[in-house]
Amino acid sequence: LPVVIDTHTLVVAPRIGIAVYPDDGLAKETLVGNAYSAMQEARAQDLAYQFYQARNVPRPAATAAEQPEFAAMDTSVAPSGK
Repeated sequence: LPVVIDTHTLVVAPRIGIAVYPDDGLAKETLVGNAYSAMQEARAQDLAYQFYQARNVPRPAATAAEQPEFAAMDTSVAPSGK
């Protein structure tokens, strides 16, 4: 719906990008980045909202913190025995 203020007509058209944990990322930075990508896609397609969809494009490797198999790993260095 347009909103008229004085002689100006304003149209509000929000675009929402949605990323779902844990499918679209485990780290908050990854989720926010993927939600942003989905929002950009919603804008490009003139949609009110868009769920994140992984594309067949190269992506940076996930950090160790995002990989469950490394979550409980002790990263401290063992003494060398000298």
